[in-house]
Amino acid sequence: MSTDQKIDALIANQTVLIRQLISEKSNSEELSNIFPLEKEEDLLRLEEAISPETQIKYVTAMKKILAPVGIKKGLPRILSEAILEKYNIHGVKQKKGLKSLPKFYRALLDSIPDSASGDVEEELRLALMVQKKTFHKKQYLKRKADLQENNNTDNNM
Repeated sequence: MSTDQKIDALIANQTVLIRQLISEKSNSEELSNIFPLEKEEDLLRLEEAISPETQIKYVTAMKKILAPVGIKKGLPRILSEAILEKYNIHGVKQKKGLKSLPKFYRALLDSIPDSASGDVEEELRLALMVQKKTFHKKQYLKRKADLQENNNTDNNM
């Protein structure tokens, strides 16, 4: 095999690899558009859509969402407040369990950036706790503002 043939073979190989990377990037971007999942039906549909062949694509899409901010701030970019209020990890205290959706749960854990603790399930549990506290604080502040507005309206009459 001559040097020119070797170079041609290397260039052809590189071209194939570049096309695969471009294809994977566009697939990842398309999948990123499905997040955040707004309704429980969306979550259940996603559970059905994840297969061993597609799991890496969903993991990559979620990693792309979580990478800049981490799981604690990024979780609402994957699951809406409505879903976060209905679910916890194990399905206790009248909530549904994320573990009951094994394909989505595995993909979510695989997408969590490595942490100092090394326990991604604990990172997810803490992220769920932070998001629920944030949600309840928003509700409290909204009720407080509504109450204050009603009191101001009553005082002006």
